[in-house]
Amino acid sequence: STIASKSKLRNSEDVFNRIVWDNRFDQDEFVIRYMDRFTGIQEIPFTDFAARKADQQGEDWIPFHRVWYFTRVIRTVFSAERSGRELYLE
Repeated sequence: STIASKSKLRNSEDVFNRIVWDNRFDQDEFVIRYMDRFTGIQEIPFTDFAARKADQQGEDWIPFHRVWYFTRVIRTVFSAERSGRELYLE
């Protein structure tokens, strides 16, 4: 279901905080894509990103201005890492 809001989300920090504080969202269903200065677009699970936000001085810290996408991933339908490389579609 789509969750509509009358107020617009202005930036990636607003989206991040909405996912963290709105209990209608499961943080494990989200991934974040961000621009790494050296390697280009990278993907990280939302929960890993949130843990890095808690340690803003560490070398793994990712500033919000580098976040490009928040993606909600409910179910992986293909994984080359899984044995048998099966396609999971209903």
